[in-house]
Amino acid sequence: MAAHARSDDAISLLAFCRFREDKPRDSLRLFTRAAALQTPEADDFKIVALDYALLSDYRDAAKYLLIALLLQPRNIEARYHLGRVRFQQSRYDDAIAAFSEVLKEDPKNLKAENNLGLCFEAKGEINQALLAYQQAIKLDQGANRPSAQPYLNLGRLLTQMGRPERDLPSLLKGEQISPQLPEIHYELAKAYLRLGKLHDS
Repeated sequence: MAAHARSDDAISLLAFCRFREDKPRDSLRLFTRAAALQTPEADDFKIVALDYALLSDYRDAAKYLLIALLLQPRNIEARYHLGRVRFQQSRYDDAIAAFSEVLKEDPKNLKAENNLGLCFEAKGEINQALLAYQQAIKLDQGANRPSAQPYLNLGRLLTQMGRPERDLPSLLKGEQISPQLPEIHYELAKAYLRLGKLHDS
């Protein structure tokens, strides 16, 4: 940028770096500068949206994700993040629609399936939530990088339903995948407490 002040590529890449550094205001300032030099692409709008999400401005985050999808309707990442934003806005039906679209394009998308479960759970549709978490766990079993989240969510929900004996295998698997995750230990302690196994908790 010092050598080529009007290089929109350099400015956009630095904006992306600032986003990854969790500096959304700096990132947005740089994207605005880049947009003055070159019309942004779908992925640029996606990162702008994620900057706004980091600032908890979900209205603007949704606005820029919708622009990204208008430019590139099959952008799965933008669609997934739109689902996350709609979930944060408590617009659960819209979130379900977004995650369902992701799964149409990518049936093995574990994150979308897990988030689908969160949406159903938030709506009180417990059986649908259980099915989504179980499907996410099936997808995880074939994944290169396992995720503890579906195991945690399934175990937590089963504990809430008064089934701690059923949630232990799920929580223990989650702990095996991510032993540093505090939520796993918290839910395990709750399950052991309900089972009267204080020494294990």
